[in-house]
Amino acid sequence: HITEDFGNGGTIDGDLTISGDLTVSGGGSLSFDEIIEGTSQIKVTDTSAFLVEKADGTDVFVVDTNNSRVGIGISSPNVTNHIFGGSASQENILLKVQSNAVTNDGSLSTSILLANSTAVDSTHGAKIQAIRTGSGTDDLVFHTFNSSLAEAMRLGSDKSATFSGTITATSASDNVAKFESSDAIARVVIEDSDSENNGNWIAVQNDVMSFATNGSNTALTLGSDQSATFSGTQVNIQTATSDRP
Repeated sequence: HITEDFGNGGTIDGDLTISGDLTVSGGGSLSFDEIIEGTSQIKVTDTSAFLVEKADGTDVFVVDTNNSRVGIGISSPNVTNHIFGGSASQENILLKVQSNAVTNDGSLSTSILLANSTAVDSTHGAKIQAIRTGSGTDDLVFHTFNSSLAEAMRLGSDKSATFSGTITATSASDNVAKFESSDAIARVVIEDSDSENNGNWIAVQNDVMSFATNGSNTALTLGSDQSATFSGTQVNIQTATSDRP
């Protein structure tokens, strides 16, 4: 047992091993490489309870125990997890979530769960999921909760969009829904089975609108001159009895 008096300061040469508790009153500065083994706790209530800075004093990581917040790249986070960075006129990727695996059969996915519950293991909320469907393809899937999480919308790697429920569109302007195509023809397909040949479609080409039934049979064409051409063998016009001459 050795007792040293460092009341007026001092220097320790060589290794120092401490068995038991160590209490330091006042500030401290460490200028050496340090490896901490075992558990470590920081018990303090402060907006900068734990701070990691660059050599120039730029904040990299801060733990605000006063407001229970964590900041990356910002000294005063204003939400629970606050990431700040990037610059103008470029893409700024501030968060990356990556799965450590490679599978091309659709079984591999990386998800973010947005839960609304006090239970830590709850799935009550919504989920955003990236599914690797092939060696060079990924789908983006959105899940919503109704007793359980279920797929609501899928954006395919082929730029397709598939909705699992009813689509409701509202707009303050006259255009409630707008469909545009980079090709010469824009088409909306309404299917009543899994086969593409059993659906109906509406197409616009060169300001001419066509209505087709049974996959490819054009039933009605509305010309840019306001003409109407029916492709069937007969046209049935029905009116209420009071409207008949």
